[in-house]
Amino acid sequence: MDVICPACNTVYRIPDRKIPKSRIATAACKKCGRKLTISAASRASAPARSVTGSSPRIPDAITTSTRTDSAADRQPGGPEAGAVFSARHALRFGWRALKQEPVLVIVGMFIIPVCIQMVFEVFNGVVPEDLWPISLFLAAVAIFLELAVTLGIAGICLKICDGKATGFRDLHAHFPQTLTYLVSSIIFGLLCIGGFIFLIVPGVLLSLWLQFYGFVIVDEQVGPITALKKSYAVARGRLWRVFTFSCLLGFYNILGLLLCGMGLLITVPVSFIAWAYLYRCLQGRTPLPNA
Repeated sequence: MDVICPACNTVYRIPDRKIPKSRIATAACKKCGRKLTISAASRASAPARSVTGSSPRIPDAITTSTRTDSAADRQPGGPEAGAVFSARHALRFGWRALKQEPVLVIVGMFIIPVCIQMVFEVFNGVVPEDLWPISLFLAAVAIFLELAVTLGIAGICLKICDGKATGFRDLHAHFPQTLTYLVSSIIFGLLCIGGFIFLIVPGVLLSLWLQFYGFVIVDEQVGPITALKKSYAVARGRLWRVFTFSCLLGFYNILGLLLCGMGLLITVPVSFIAWAYLYRCLQGRTPLPNA
């Protein structure tokens, strides 16, 4: 039987005698680390095919959730792991999460980051121009705090997608990884700038492929280079899906901006959660209702 990794499309040929008959086994993809589910049902439902030739279709039985294969792990009305991503389900998922935890979502994902930026602007405005080292120091502190909170927001969004309880403490839960996130952001920015210099298109492609590195850092606690590589492995082959959803979220937040800016209190947090929803779906994991 051929087992295909849904993240990087690597094909593994497994002898039928090694496939468990009465239980579900898991294995890690040697190329991207993605967990693969192997069972006798996969062999029964997957048609025989050659490894070479046209682009293989991922068998439905292989791309089930890595947690369990029961109906309890499926979100009602949402796509199952490995199924076609639905932007409508992602936005609805974000909206439901906002209604369940409105204070945490609105304050933690929008008001606190805006307040950090506003406090920096106030202090920067009262510092005399000749004291530029102080202004530089304040800018560094503001950037570091914003990156730390951004990682916290990513962690909250992933917890919401995994059906775990969240709280304001999660905003600083990933503070030790802020330096890793800073280095990753610098590398990401340099790669995108270099890509835009060369005919623009490479910059667009790199920005779409690599933009999940923050989720990877929070999710797997890896280094900057590994985070960018894993982001590429997740997004590769789903470029059109990532691009169209990015455009949809941009339009969604423009609508929020048109409502005297107050709509951003809703659209920005929902966009964060919906983006984490996309990341989980690209991993082949079904987002669950919030605990």
